Amino acid sequence: MMNQKQIWILPILLILTTVLVGCGVGLAEEKEVALPINLDEWPTSVPTAVAVSPTPFPKFTLDPTATPTPPPAATPTPAPVTTSVVVEDTTTASGDMNEVLMQQVSSLLTKDFAPVAVALTNVDGATIRQGPGTSYPAVSTLERSSLVGVLGQNPAGDWLYVIDVALNYGWLPTEVLRITGSVEGAPVLPPDPVAALIARAISASSGSAETAPAGNSATNLRPLLVADLPPATTARVNNDVLNMRQRPGAEFNLLGTLSRDDEVAVLALNTDKQWALVKTADDKTGWVSVDFLQVEGDLTDVPQVLSLAPVDGHPADQLAPIAAMSGQPIPASTGASSTGSTVTTAAVVNKPTLPGQVLAPVAQGQINRRVELRREPDAASGLLDTMYVDEKVTVLAVNDARDWAVIQANQARAGWLPADNLTLTEGSLDQAYVVQTAWVDSNELEIKSGPGIYHDTVGTLALNDLVAVLAQNDGGNWVLIETQAGGRGWISPKFLTMRGSLAGVPLITSFSIEAPPPAATPEPFTPKWPVQNLLALQLSSGGDIMLINADGSGLRRLTHGLDPVLSPDGRAVAFTRWQGDQGSLWIINTDGSNERLIIDEVRKAKGPTWSLDGAQIMFNYQHGGRLEVAEICHNLSKSEPKPPMNAYDFEVKMKGMTPYLCWLVPPDPHWGLRLVNLADGRSEDVFGGTYAFRPAWDPGQPWRIVSDSGMGLLGIDLNRPDYREPLTDNVNDGSPVFSPDGCYLAVTVGNQGGSSGYDIFRLNADGSGRVRLTQTPLWVPVGPDEQKPWNNVASAWSPDGSQIAFLTDRAGRWEIWVMNADGSNQRQMFSNEVNDQLDLTYNFVDEQVLSWR
Repeated sequence: MMNQKQIWILPILLILTTVLVGCGVGLAEEKEVALPINLDEWPTSVPTAVAVSPTPFPKFTLDPTATPTPPPAATPTPAPVTTSVVVEDTTTASGDMNEVLMQQVSSLLTKDFAPVAVALTNVDGATIRQGPGTSYPAVSTLERSSLVGVLGQNPAGDWLYVIDVALNYGWLPTEVLRITGSVEGAPVLPPDPVAALIARAISASSGSAETAPAGNSATNLRPLLVADLPPATTARVNNDVLNMRQRPGAEFNLLGTLSRDDEVAVLALNTDKQWALVKTADDKTGWVSVDFLQVEGDLTDVPQVLSLAPVDGHPADQLAPIAAMSGQPIPASTGASSTGSTVTTAAVVNKPTLPGQVLAPVAQGQINRRVELRREPDAASGLLDTMYVDEKVTVLAVNDARDWAVIQANQARAGWLPADNLTLTEGSLDQAYVVQTAWVDSNELEIKSGPGIYHDTVGTLALNDLVAVLAQNDGGNWVLIETQAGGRGWISPKFLTMRGSLAGVPLITSFSIEAPPPAATPEPFTPKWPVQNLLALQLSSGGDIMLINADGSGLRRLTHGLDPVLSPDGRAVAFTRWQGDQGSLWIINTDGSNERLIIDEVRKAKGPTWSLDGAQIMFNYQHGGRLEVAEICHNLSKSEPKPPMNAYDFEVKMKGMTPYLCWLVPPDPHWGLRLVNLADGRSEDVFGGTYAFRPAWDPGQPWRIVSDSGMGLLGIDLNRPDYREPLTDNVNDGSPVFSPDGCYLAVTVGNQGGSSGYDIFRLNADGSGRVRLTQTPLWVPVGPDEQKPWNNVASAWSPDGSQIAFLTDRAGRWEIWVMNADGSNQRQMFSNEVNDQLDLTYNFVDEQVLSWR
């Protein structure tokens, strides 16, 4: 049976959906981009071109959305909790009261909430929140192209109050929506509009009989002071500091703090029993988290109440009203204060000492026979991947029987496989920790520093991330987890899929986790040069080179060319140009002045990188090798032929009476490095491997260069020409970029040679410690629209090393996204308005698309 809200809102959404789908607005034509590069001559294999599907909803040309003028900000004074609350009269059952209240709310919803526009989400994982800000709890998560009705906006106009087709109310940031219609006339709403309407209903119900709807018992609702609520039980604070809030939630006004062992009287609980309304010995009242209370007895007889927004017309020093929700009536108080109860302190359930890191590399090995990688240590659990003989893996942990191991392979996600399928080459399983793992069920899941939403956010998790479950709080409603990167924090287990239950997971009541002493904290990295927070980028290889500020402002064209890179001081950009096969190196100031040629007649110059002092530039260029298709013939009468993997057009030819097997092989150009001194223009060749690509200058060791050698990453010493330092042996590692402090490398890796997409990994500067930062979720390649694996390429570090910008096609077109240096919080770097002006193209030829200073 549909309630009144469903009856009026569903037809409106259906009508708006019909209008949205049926309108005849065509897609904007994509601009053709001239590509002066012959892709067939690149040494890296170019994946089969995949037609990029346009965004699956029409593009509309709309009038600019007017930003509402916010009212003058009033500085609120935290209200004491000596206020009126709304409870039922003792002669009326709470169920009758709530029915009357909901009838009035439905009437107000129908009158006050009507969609002024419709919108479609333009990203996956758009989170509807309880208030206009990321600090508010999530209501639901929407997929791309989800339809919502726009009901209102916040005073700044950057968050919209919406309702989705599942009838979830909440707030979405404007930037994740494509809006049809205009929100100029959208009403400006408070953070909790529904609560405000309920408060109005309560206010109307507690007034005269004329204001109440006919036929209900609204007059049985009467105001009651918090001071009239009798104590239900007592409790002591079990944390060093406990905040008292005006309402049950960390986002509400702070009224004061309590200290460990302070005694309070518990008056009521909120609806999810996570917050308690308490009174202190000096008659101060407020809401505190139940997790930090040592309660005498239990909370069974404590009434539950619904905390709402302030009632219009009430004095500013009064608390929000409270509507009774539990079936047990709240009797009137005699006014006596209950402070004499004796409270006993219960023993701590458990305070385990946890290891420094449980998902840590303890052994190296290789697969000794074909085996399936599983989600859990069970052959019947979900299949993740298939591992083949001789694949190299790193062992991270084991199950309690030590017959299954958590492994990480270079080209596969982490997962479980039987230990007897491993042949260890280094280390031992005896050193591995026993872990219980789980899989994340939500996108952009926030990790908290403690067990509760009021704690600080310390990171985020993505859908299908693997985590280790270390402990739980004594309520079992929060668990301590460890990520693959070694980070720790608390999340709700309702967002996890795990084998078994929490029964065997240790309990923690003290949240200061003991761990081995950390290594000495290095000094914060300070860039040598002033930070400009400027990005240089190319729209295509040989196309326009643009500049844009990191906040999305100041987009402008600078020049044209290939592989732009900002100088260390951010005042100039180096790039290359091609005229046919002949290349040249150029520099231009970021204000557009003094564009000058540095060196020319260098075949297919590409990938420049600056020395830290800005005095030298190194780049790669085509140097030697075979430049044409060649035919190779093998005498069949002498030995068995062994054609290379890239051979084609096989043919048997007779030379006299001798048979030959002939085949063609494609061109095999070699690539080298060249170093240029900018003061006098002198240059010299530097060995970087047979296929030296994308040199990266080490900012921590100015004599060191790392490049893609074609067989993995290779380090060289400019002071020792014969020095070679192989860093990795993965032939798919490419496009290395150093972090500003020289501690890490970000590399672009082609999964299965690129056929399964490209991803970004982070390595230590010596090539160790491989950490995957991006990954296509499991559900993408098998979705109903047959989406292809994401490509995440062309990384660039922020000036302080805390973030990495990169290019991705996950949104259906190439866009610039940004993430934290540990891979968390992946998001669009610029607004859709800016992205619409960046017609980006990536050809999978190790383009240096981005540079950030």
